[in-house]
Amino acid sequence: MSTLTEFAYFPRLPAELRIEIWKLVPEPDRLIGWVPCSNCEDICKQRPNCREEEEAKPLARQQCMEANHPDWLVKYVAHPRKNAIFAPLHACRESREVWMSKYFQPPRNVTVNVSGTDIPVKFNVPFLNYEHDVFTMFGAWSSTSIFDVGAPMEAPVEPFIGLDRSRIQHGGYCEIMDQFFPASTLFEVNELPALKRLSLITMGPQPQADKQQESGVLMQMTPCTAERYDCQIVDLVNPQAGENSAFLNDSRPRAHRHTKQKKFDLFYDEWKAWLWHVVEADAHFLIKSNAASWWKVVKFSMAENGGHHPRTAEDCPLYPDRCSGPAGHSRCVIDNWKSKYEFSCKYLVEDKWASVLQNDVGVKLGGWQHPINREEKNKEDKRIRNYIDENYQGIWQWIDDDEE
Repeated sequence: MSTLTEFAYFPRLPAELRIEIWKLVPEPDRLIGWVPCSNCEDICKQRPNCREEEEAKPLARQQCMEANHPDWLVKYVAHPRKNAIFAPLHACRESREVWMSKYFQPPRNVTVNVSGTDIPVKFNVPFLNYEHDVFTMFGAWSSTSIFDVGAPMEAPVEPFIGLDRSRIQHGGYCEIMDQFFPASTLFEVNELPALKRLSLITMGPQPQADKQQESGVLMQMTPCTAERYDCQIVDLVNPQAGENSAFLNDSRPRAHRHTKQKKFDLFYDEWKAWLWHVVEADAHFLIKSNAASWWKVVKFSMAENGGHHPRTAEDCPLYPDRCSGPAGHSRCVIDNWKSKYEFSCKYLVEDKWASVLQNDVGVKLGGWQHPINREEKNKEDKRIRNYIDENYQGIWQWIDDDEE
């Protein structure tokens, strides 16, 4: 049976019926956030062979900016890129009139002053929906750490620069373990009055054809890299309702070649605990006022097995040595927290990788809901391990407890 790709009689329908049909077109999930130039990021990630090559990086980035993007330092992108423009907005005048009231059209370029430094911002997304789009913090970059600007600026560039924070209803927090502290100080949920939903987002493996993919090691894709490829968003099971694939946990790709990634399901626990402390205990004031002590706590929380202080079932996953006991709270307070926000988990993965994982390896990308069929889950785990053994032997050459 052939699939209907065209409805020739649609223009002949009454206008009222056509309008109702246009209203029923489902909006795609989109992750909206800013990223630096992908070529500049590639320059930063290159491993130098000598001191001269390392010292040449700032000049190379400056030359890239002057040649390729003189009018912007950061740019807003939409993932997946195929959904950069919602189809009804350019299908015809009638469909555009139906949907334009829900969308905001940002300026193509805008300059925002951050701590005395002008940050030129480019919007590669012509239409934004503050109700539906997932406005995502992809990283905690500062203008002096990855960019070259004349004036020094210690503070990272805030994640929603150039946007109306008062209208954002769905926020996304990209899983960035090595930048947990600066990221946690930037994503101010208490300063997003319209916020209703929060998503924890993790990235799929580096596309195999990408020039940054290292031989023998399964690397994690970056938000800058994702812009160059066709990707899709997969809704993941909430770790409180099940378990995600071993490909996101024990056998997950690496963000850094020599460091094993923390299990995604464990990171979710810490992310939720961080939100509890910010929303219920005003921890964002502590974070900003006492960065040194906060960083010690965060470093402890990143250790899955703290030898000097093993976790118990009652320990808070974020403040294990400060929140438990008579003066604090138990883990169950956070586990049973009825947040005013709706939580979800999402996976941005390249289309080709999604096909390999689902069709060739037999992975349930969305995860396993309770009750879990342990026999089938163990078989999936074994298939994943065998696939990595055959194709990415280098990922296992470091000890198992070298975790971020």
